[in-house]
Amino acid sequence: LESIGFTEPTEIQTKAIPYLLKNSGDFIGLAATGTGKTAAFGVPLIENIDATMKTPQALILSPTRELAIQIVDQLKKLSSFKKIKIAAIYGGSSYRKQIEDVKKGVQIVVATPGRLIDLLEQNVFNLHDIKTLVLDEADEMISMGFRDSLEEILKRTHSEDANQEKSTSKGPLRAACKTWLFSATMSPGIKKLTQKYLETPFTIEIQNKGSLSTQITQLYFTVKDNLKLKALTHLLDALPEFYGIIFCETKLLCAEVEEQLTKRGYFVDSLHGDKQQKEREWTLKKFKAKDVKVIVATDVAARGLDVSDLTHVVNFSLPWDVESYVHRIGRTGRNGKTGYSYSLVSPRELSTLRAIHQKTKANLVKGTIPTFKEVITHKLKMASDQLLAFENHIKKDVIEDFKTTDEYSHLEKLTKEELIIKFLNLKLEKNRHEEEIPFDFLNGRIPKELTPGAKESSGRSQQGEPRRRDFNSRGRSGGYSSRRNFGSSSGGGGGPKRFQRNEEDSERSRGPKGPRGTSSRRRPSTDKNFKSDRKTRFFSDDV
Repeated sequence: LESIGFTEPTEIQTKAIPYLLKNSGDFIGLAATGTGKTAAFGVPLIENIDATMKTPQALILSPTRELAIQIVDQLKKLSSFKKIKIAAIYGGSSYRKQIEDVKKGVQIVVATPGRLIDLLEQNVFNLHDIKTLVLDEADEMISMGFRDSLEEILKRTHSEDANQEKSTSKGPLRAACKTWLFSATMSPGIKKLTQKYLETPFTIEIQNKGSLSTQITQLYFTVKDNLKLKALTHLLDALPEFYGIIFCETKLLCAEVEEQLTKRGYFVDSLHGDKQQKEREWTLKKFKAKDVKVIVATDVAARGLDVSDLTHVVNFSLPWDVESYVHRIGRTGRNGKTGYSYSLVSPRELSTLRAIHQKTKANLVKGTIPTFKEVITHKLKMASDQLLAFENHIKKDVIEDFKTTDEYSHLEKLTKEELIIKFLNLKLEKNRHEEEIPFDFLNGRIPKELTPGAKESSGRSQQGEPRRRDFNSRGRSGGYSSRRNFGSSSGGGGGPKRFQRNEEDSERSRGPKGPRGTSSRRRPSTDKNFKSDRKTRFFSDDV
C-alpha cells in the first residue's frame, strides 16, 4: 500500500478494513464523500479474492459510469501485486467489449445498475459465484431512481430455498453472499433496503447525516438569476488559481454556462449526460491533469470525479435537495485540506438555502461579489507580476534587427508612463465597456430566512449578530482557473437562456422497465433577454 501512496488511513478505513478482513457478515459504512470509502472496501475485498478462480467473486455497484471507471482504476492500484482481474460494466460503451472482458476470467466486476440488469436479462452474465456485493454511494443510486434495479440485483444474490418467501415476513432475506453498503447518508430509501436485505449488519458511522467537513468554508451570494453569469466571472477573475467544479441543475444549463464562459475567454469544459462517454473520459483526464481547471457539471455527471485537491465548488444553482448539496460541496475540503463552497442564491432559492442550513447546521456566511474596480485592480496586479517575472528568451540579434524598424522608433517615442498605460489597456481590452453592477439584491442585508426571526438562523457571530464577509477578506489560500483574457459583455445580462430539467443520461433515467413517470415543476428564466412565457416552461423529474 505504501508503494502506491497509501500511507495514512482515513477514519473510515481505520475502522472498516480490520472488521471486513475478519468478519463475513453484512456491513454498513456511513461516511461523507471524499473520506476514502473505495479503499475501505477495496482492501478487504481484494484480500478475500481467490485468484485461482476465474469467475466473478465480487460485484460492486456504482451510480455512474465515471465513478465505476474510477473504482476500477483504484482497485487495480490496490491489487497491483496480486494476479487479480477487474472489469467494468456501464452504459455508453460497447456491450461486446464488456462481455468479452467479463469472460476473460475476471474476479471483480464494477457495474452501473442499468447496464448490469440488461446483461442479466440477456443471460450473458450471472451472479452465481458472487461472494461479496458492494453498494457504493448507495444513497445516490436510490435518489437517481435505481431502487427497482437494486432490488432485482439483491434478490438475485440471495438464496432461493423453500423458506425464502416466509423469511420476508420475519426479517431480512437470507443472503447467499455478504453485502457491504457504503453511503454518505442513511436516507429512508436506504433504510428500507437494509431492513429487507441485510442481516444484522455491523454499522460504522463516521459522520452524522447531513454533516459537513469543518474544512469547508461555505459562502453564499444573493444574486438575481439574470446576473449570475456576470457574478460568476467576477469570482473567477478574483481567484486566478481556482481548481474546481461549477454545479448546474440541468444539462441544458450546464452546456449554456460552459458556452458563455468560453465566449468570454475562460478555459472550461463540461460534464453532462448529452456528452458521449469518450468525451466525458477525455474531460476527466484533462481535469485530473489540470490541463483544464474549471469544470461545469451536473450532479450525476460529477459523481465520478474523485480529485483530492479541488479548491472550490460553486453552486451556480442550488440543488433541489439538501443531500445533493452535501455531496456537491464534499468534493472540496478533502483529506484535511481546506476548501471553499460558493453558492449563487436567487430570491426564489432563499427557502432552499434555509432548508440547507436547518438540516446541515452549517455556518453559512454571506459573501460579497467582487466589484468591477476590484476585478480590474486584481487583473492589473496579475499583469504587472507576470511582466516583472517574465524572462527574456529572444536572441540578441533579433532585438538588434527590431531596433531598425519603424515600430521600434514609434515605441521609443513613448514615455515610460505612456508605455505602461498602453500595456495595461491591452490587457484590459475586453473589459473596457463594463460598468459597475449592484449584484446583491438585498443590498448587504442578511436574508430574513436566515435571521434570528426565522425558524433557524445561520451565519451568526459568537456575539449573536448575523455575519457577512466581504469576498476579499477571506485571504487567498484558495485557487482557480487558467483561462484566456477575461472579456464579458457590458451590463448584467448574458445569463443562460433557459432552465429545463431533462433526463441526465440513460443510466439515470432507465431502470429495467424503462423511464419512470414525470411531473412538472415551474422555474423562472435566468436571462432577462429570453422572451418566453414563464408559465409555459416546466421541468420533468428525471429520477
